[in-house]
Amino acid sequence: MSKGIPIIFGMLFFFSCGNSPEDIAAFDAGEKLPQLISTDIVIEYSDSAVLKARIKAPLVKEYGPPESYTVIPHGLHVDFFAPNGKVTSVMKADSAIIRRGSDIMEAYRNVSVENEMGERLETDELYWFNSPNPQDRQLVTNSFVKIFKGDEVIFGEGLKANESFTKARIIRPQGNFYLNENEGGSDFP
Repeated sequence: MSKGIPIIFGMLFFFSCGNSPEDIAAFDAGEKLPQLISTDIVIEYSDSAVLKARIKAPLVKEYGPPESYTVIPHGLHVDFFAPNGKVTSVMKADSAIIRRGSDIMEAYRNVSVENEMGERLETDELYWFNSPNPQDRQLVTNSFVKIFKGDEVIFGEGLKANESFTKARIIRPQGNFYLNENEGGSDFP
């Protein structure tokens, strides 16, 4: 009789450690789980040993095949660098997705880019095309944008700009206003 007791306890233990039907249904529904979760990360992009950009984020989730991508769900800070190592612009956003193999980062919610002259872009969605060709590296959006340049604020929909945010073109300008009526503004290069 003493040999039967461990078997009974083993069977009770086995049946008590199950998943609820809801847990099984959620798993069967194809909910994709990250392969890797990292905290306090730094991602650096370089070309020919020259630093192009540095991303800092408190949390990163890596997802694997068939679609491989990285999710940055709790904010990010991106420094863009000139070939001489100087920071030319800074981008911040609440979240982002980096799709591997496409050289594109999609930044979302409260996205801002500020260049070294203090000019700032604000939008809710921005794509960073991190092309191997320096002339093709750009910031693009189809969303509503605001550009702050001195006392001038420029509004519009859609934008194309270089990484350093020194040259930008609003696709559909909607107007501008001056914070100080006594001073005129200047064109955005």
